[in-house]
Amino acid sequence: MGARRSASRGGPTATEMFGERRLREVLASAAGLPPSAVVDRLLQVVDGWLDGHSHDDIAMLAVCAAPPASPARS
Repeated sequence: MGARRSASRGGPTATEMFGERRLREVLASAAGLPPSAVVDRLLQVVDGWLDGHSHDDIAMLAVCAAPPASPARS
């Protein structure tokens, strides 16, 4: 399962998928954190959103990329 598409549904009615909007909001709130902290934060939010309902699995991959180097000035 991806974080945004869950076979298990949650939310107040336990019928909604987590969705791309929620995923984007969580990722935006975690901007600047190390990859492991982003994964931890997203798992916390998804678990809270599921409110105790089970889910089959969640797979996540977070990577950190350095910003592009500035061109050398001569």
